[in-house]
This record gives sequence, C-alpha cells and structure tokens, in this order.
Amino acid sequence: LNRSAQVFQLVSAVHLPTSFVVWGLVFFVLGYAVYASLMAGLGALAPNLREASQVTFVIMLPLIIPLFFSSTVFMTDPNGPIATGLSLFPLSAPVAMMARLSAGGVPWWHPPLAAVLLALTAVIIVRLVANMFRAQALLSGQAIKVKTYFQALFGRA
Repeated sequence: LNRSAQVFQLVSAVHLPTSFVVWGLVFFVLGYAVYASLMAGLGALAPNLREASQVTFVIMLPLIIPLFFSSTVFMTDPNGPIATGLSLFPLSAPVAMMARLSAGGVPWWHPPLAAVLLALTAVIIVRLVANMFRAQALLSGQAIKVKTYFQALFGRA
C-alpha cells in the first residue's frame, strides 16, 4: 500500500503541455482513420481469418518501426534525418511525431505538415478501400480476372 501511494503521487505530479495533448489527439484520430481503413480493406480482400492475421503484421509494421528507435534516435537526435523522416512519413507519423514532440525541439511546422500528409493519406486510403469493397461486391461469386478486379478497384467497372 505504501508503494502504490507513492506511484499515485507521481502521476499527479506529471503535467503535459496543452499543445502536446492536442497534437496527441490529432495524430490519434488521423492515425486511427488510416489504420482502420487499411484493416477494413484487408477484411474486404482476405478470404479467411487466417490469411488476414498473417497480413496484419505487414500493415502494422510502419507503426512498430518507430518504437525500435524510440530510446535511441528520437531521444538523442529528435531532429535527425531518421527521426524527421519517420515523423513525416504518413504511416509511421502517429507514433514517430509524438515521440519527437515528447523529446522537444521540433520545428513548429513539422507537426502540421505531418498532420496534413496523414490526412491526405487517410482520404486516399478510404477512397481506395471503398473501391475494394465495391470490387469485392461486384466480383463475389465470379471467377476473379485480374483485369476485371483492377477495373472495379479503380471504379471503372
């Protein structure tokens, strides 16, 4: 009980800047839109749960990569090329930009640029996944032909 009281007192001493919380919410919502869309597309294309679970790791890999660098690259050189590249690349930006922001010293224009790139990526992925759902509905019960699939995928069928 004494140890837990110390832990809870530590939590009350932590204060996050408002801008950090706001950027956290922005990157959470945009990252959620991107990855929920990617998972929905996977669900539309995967014929069964086993194949879908095998591909899930590949989809989640861009979010995992910044975690490998969190203690080295993001904390020692948050404005270095690796940290900057990962935080501006839309698929790794939700994790990488928050790691950079927690280290401090990020140029003011990097978070908005990363958020805009992430939002554009979300719109593109949502549109492509919508076409995948349409293609899956059009092609269900038919023999799949590559030409027909790509026509349906890009909305030409």
